[in-house]
Amino acid sequence: TPKPSSAASDVYKRQGMRIVIFFDDESEIKKLGDVNHLPFVMLSNLTITQFDAIVSNSLLMISNDTGPKHLAAVRGIETISIHLARLNWQEWGQNQRGVIVTKPVPCAGCIINNDLDSCDADTICIKSITVDDVYRAFLQCFERVSAHLSNGRENLS
Repeated sequence: TPKPSSAASDVYKRQGMRIVIFFDDESEIKKLGDVNHLPFVMLSNLTITQFDAIVSNSLLMISNDTGPKHLAAVRGIETISIHLARLNWQEWGQNQRGVIVTKPVPCAGCIINNDLDSCDADTICIKSITVDDVYRAFLQCFERVSAHLSNGRENLS
């Protein structure tokens, strides 16, 4: 699975965009070691109002399948979400906005959700997703955002 800091560094290097990474708490950021050299902002322990304000003013969001991803999609933000292969995500789509990144694997449809330890295949469906996979999805969404912005539209819906 691509680490958030790796994917963010790749987007920053290739596009020069400002990046914000959200963590559940400060201890997760500390596990990364010295982060002062990284070209993006890392935030934790935000109120829902603070979080919503940042997400609502974003162009894109890259996330796993979580509440924040759904909040961004509802707000009309292009959303790239990284999913386990437990369901056929193409059937449901991405809240009408964005791209789902998943890997078709022989064990797809296993319906494993939060109990990843019960996966006999070592969660290969998620671990096989690369930074390049996520970056390709980013480019697909970024093209749509850029087209809307160049047409002078602020609301992407």
